[in-house]
Amino acid sequence: TRRSSDLGYNHTLKDAVVSGSGDSFSSYGEGVFSNCKKLTKINFNGVTTIPIKCFSSCSALSNTASNNNIQWQGVTTIKKYAFTSAGASNLTLQIGGTAIRNLNAYSFRDSGWGTIIISSNGIQKIDNYAICYCDNLATVELSSPTLTTIGEGSFYGNTKLKYIHFRDNKVKSIGKEAFRNCGTNSGSNLAGAVTTSGSVSLGGLTDSTLITNRSASNYNILELPSSLEELGEGAFRGCNTIRAVTFYNDTAKLKVIRANTFLNDYQLMYFGVPDSVETIKGTNKGNVSGGSDNKYGAFYLDENTCTGNNLNHNFYLAFSHNTSNLVEIGDKAFMRAQIMTSSTNVEKGIVLWDKTNK
Repeated sequence: TRRSSDLGYNHTLKDAVVSGSGDSFSSYGEGVFSNCKKLTKINFNGVTTIPIKCFSSCSALSNTASNNNIQWQGVTTIKKYAFTSAGASNLTLQIGGTAIRNLNAYSFRDSGWGTIIISSNGIQKIDNYAICYCDNLATVELSSPTLTTIGEGSFYGNTKLKYIHFRDNKVKSIGKEAFRNCGTNSGSNLAGAVTTSGSVSLGGLTDSTLITNRSASNYNILELPSSLEELGEGAFRGCNTIRAVTFYNDTAKLKVIRANTFLNDYQLMYFGVPDSVETIKGTNKGNVSGGSDNKYGAFYLDENTCTGNNLNHNFYLAFSHNTSNLVEIGDKAFMRAQIMTSSTNVEKGIVLWDKTNK
């Protein structure tokens, strides 16, 4: 039986066929193919588990629908750090197959791919911190028809992330700080499935109403799925290039916008409240263990971070007057919900906008 020391750091290996049954591959130990820099093709033949650090630092690995370089077959479990530091910024990883149920915690942490597509028809959950701190990750497509749960910190700290595709999937829950500090690097403009060219219309508002001195093509809309029921605290905290948040078909099953959900998203100027939302939370006054975070509500747009070219704008809270179920806005829910430009020191405030009557 070959062990990791026989296979890792093989700088000529290009193709690998991994045969066995069930969890037998795990007996090879950690890092079986680690640092195989030229490895481009893997065929999993009968094994169900990919061991710890198995393909770490395999920088040439990629997989798309057209090349099918990674044949996932019956793989059900991907253990932590299995693909850490694998891939490269110009490469794509498509996670397909039908047997994978969960992407385990840290399984793709620090990976190097520029694009990750999760299309597996069977995957149900992305575990906590599964795809975090990926320095090159610019595009995430969540097109799996069975994915329902995005765990805590799943995509935490992917600072170059520019695009997330939720739109028509079945995601019900986005965990605490799942996308915290995403799209924060210079040049990264975090947007969702909506792409814009020309005028933007959100709840009857046009780009000329919402923004000045900025072209509509730079208007970054995050569109969340209509299936969403749970949005964790700080889910999009620190995503300071998001400028509008809306929901696919303007509907959702979400009832609560929790504390810190959009904390320090200081470019945000539009939030389309789906009719299902009943409460926009304020501070967590009863939880003293959480430190300073407990003094902030759902939205906190800190003018102290807005300098230079950042805009002086209103914040539009848009809802449908006749059908909205919104009954409570908590203490300090919109703390500092105004932007002050350094040149004019003019304050702008909250606009309650009726999507129905414009």
